[in-house]
Amino acid sequence: MRQILPLFVGVLLLFTYEEAWGDEVLTTDNIERGSIESIREQGKGEFELKIGGAVLNVKDVVSARFARRKMTKSGKFLVALVGGSRLYGETVKYDSGKGMFYLDVCDLGKLEVNANMVRGVFVLENIKESGFIEDALKDEATSDFVLLTTGGKVEGTLVSLSDEVVGFSSPALGGDVTVKIK
Repeated sequence: MRQILPLFVGVLLLFTYEEAWGDEVLTTDNIERGSIESIREQGKGEFELKIGGAVLNVKDVVSARFARRKMTKSGKFLVALVGGSRLYGETVKYDSGKGMFYLDVCDLGKLEVNANMVRGVFVLENIKESGFIEDALKDEATSDFVLLTTGGKVEGTLVSLSDEVVGFSSPALGGDVTVKIK
């Protein structure tokens, strides 16, 4: 019990510290604490960082540490990226000609992501069992595939994706088909 109490107090102090101080910027001669409000270009390759009441030239910044912020874990889609990161978004579109996904991510806004960086797109309202996403991602895919709500898996090539439909080309389906997101 004596060992657990100091650990608990230490963790509590860490969270209290982050709540009280927020972001932290180490400069060549000082430490600034507060909330990083912006990083802006000032022209001719010069940038300034605004934290609390201080405005710093980025050339003087050694490092920036951001306080923990809660990520939104909701939206219509979950996009699993190579490396394990996950983004929750309201919209997702795929352009096969450019090989790009266009996402409207809850916490980040609009993003363009190269298709080679996307492992999977999941429609959250259609997932009924816990562990489904982990099971779907556990093996490296050798081709594109669509998992249907009926439990079927169809291999082929992703042609397009929008909030309403998946455009998919598969010999098993007789060529190009459109599958409704629902």
